[in-house]
Amino acid sequence: MGFDRQGNNDTQQVPMVMSLIEAGFADHLMFSADDASSGYSKTMTVFIPKLKAAGASDQVLHGIMVDNPEAVSRVCSEACSKEIMGG
Repeated sequence: MGFDRQGNNDTQQVPMVMSLIEAGFADHLMFSADDASSGYSKTMTVFIPKLKAAGASDQVLHGIMVDNPEAVSRVCSEACSKEIMGG
């Protein structure tokens, strides 16, 4: 599940993300942003601190911010390689 434009109107996003984390779905979360919402800076400077204040651990947040995107990138790279190789 992806969440876009954190740090703007996240009064509903913080409790929603915390509910997903508490339900065991942290490995399935990713955050995104675009230039229209000041890019990723608000995610890092506003949204992540709000999640920490709500009880998200550094380990869980690292998983969401680093490990999950790496896993998606790896799967996409493998899929593209298979397609290029004709299999």
